[in-house]
Amino acid sequence: MILSNRLLDGAAKDAYLLLMFQQIAECQVAHRPGRLEPRVLKRRPHGYKLMQKPRNQLRLELRKQCT
Repeated sequence: MILSNRLLDGAAKDAYLLLMFQQIAECQVAHRPGRLEPRVLKRRPHGYKLMQKPRNQLRLELRKQCT
């Protein structure tokens, strides 16, 4: 909020940002042995269903519905 209101000049802003970055860099994540997290998405990103039948069979079914 201080930076967005332009209450700090260039040098003070640089000092403030340096202090913030130093404080962020000091934070450490706790050691958690045995913890593994897979890097995959749990859900599909769009609303379409998965193709669970052969493409040709699905095309025939669509043609039957359209006529």
